Amino acid sequence: MHALTHTRRSTPGHHAPRRAAVGFSLIELVLVVTIVGVLAAIAMPRYARAAAGYRAEAAARAVAEQLSLVRARAMAGSRAWTVTIRTNAATVSATPTATSGDTSDDLNLVLSAEPWRASIDAADFLGDARFSFDGFGAPSLPGTITVVSGGIRSTVTVDLLGNVSRSTAR
Repeated sequence: MHALTHTRRSTPGHHAPRRAAVGFSLIELVLVVTIVGVLAAIAMPRYARAAAGYRAEAAARAVAEQLSLVRARAMAGSRAWTVTIRTNAATVSATPTATSGDTSDDLNLVLSAEPWRASIDAADFLGDARFSFDGFGAPSLPGTITVVSGGIRSTVTVDLLGNVSRSTAR
């Protein structure tokens, strides 16, 4: 027995069925772009605030490390170091006292530069923006330095014993 096979032949005027077009319609693309835009608009302020918080914390960490380094150098050399905070220039400078004009040991930290892009809102060492660490690492005055970036404040504190700590307010 022979099996019957059915073959369909194309007749004039009848074409084989067309395959559906592969891809996205313009409406689908516009919808996806709109959704991505809305999500980006929601995420950007949060990202900006997170970046500002990171910069404020990083700037405060840099100030705390600078002050700890100055204290360590004061103790290592058994000589006093003067720390000057300039709020208008966003700098923390440290200079060993009783030097012969040699500035090679001076330390300068500029917070307005990258990567911090921060400012110093306040420096209060009992009403002064200057204090010193003596040769034993004790500060002449306790006080705080408040660093700001993008509205986020981070505070560095120097206590009576010379311990340096930091805290961030969100």
